[in-house]
Amino acid sequence: MTKQAFLDELNRLAGGLTDEERGRLIDYYREMIDDRVEEGVPEEEAVAALGDPASLAEELAGARQAAPAG
Repeated sequence: MTKQAFLDELNRLAGGLTDEERGRLIDYYREMIDDRVEEGVPEEEAVAALGDPASLAEELAGARQAAPAG
């Protein structure tokens, strides 16, 4: 999967987040991928190392629900 496909899918699946939260999430994963690519890792390998966007979105949703209200 390409970086853009990964980020697009993660953005779509993170629909329960606010626009700001989703923006930070996408920026975080974009930077992680870019850093790995700068280290010489092929883009698709860097993306694959992050896991499945659906699983990441599910983990985020679970973590968000478990977080204490502030």
